[in-house]
Amino acid sequence: MIKQISSLFIVALTLTTFNVTAWSQDGHRIIGKIAENHLTIETRRAIYPLLQGDKLAEVTTWADEMRSNTADFWKYDSRKWHYINISSADEFKPAKYRITHNKGEVTDIYSGILKSIAVLESPNTSLEKKQFYFRFLTHLVGDIHQPMHAGRSEDW
Repeated sequence: MIKQISSLFIVALTLTTFNVTAWSQDGHRIIGKIAENHLTIETRRAIYPLLQGDKLAEVTTWADEMRSNTADFWKYDSRKWHYINISSADEFKPAKYRITHNKGEVTDIYSGILKSIAVLESPNTSLEKKQFYFRFLTHLVGDIHQPMHAGRSEDW
């Protein structure tokens, strides 16, 4: 009887582990909904044109959904936007990032966040470009807070 209960417990634990570790669409959208609940009226007005008729929670998953796009950017370049690997906290040097709205390559999630903010803050950026970077930024903020998106290089 104890062996059967132990086996049942192990099976149940294994099945629930997959749901616990899943961040995916639900995790991103929950973060988006929480953020949406804290927006000021001024901020809601500012991001309204960037949402393109969607809700904030909905746009948070856009960057993952676009990964199936066959364009080279989505197949190759966008991957590095989703994570950062460093060996230690001492290795991370924020000052080395030289990102502006029109300069600087996105090499990891941190530079992707910096680039997105720079593009959004620039008065010279087109609405279309701001929409792209706003959607990406909402996703990256969720990604950087989840396991396996910010970690030690040797854990890869």
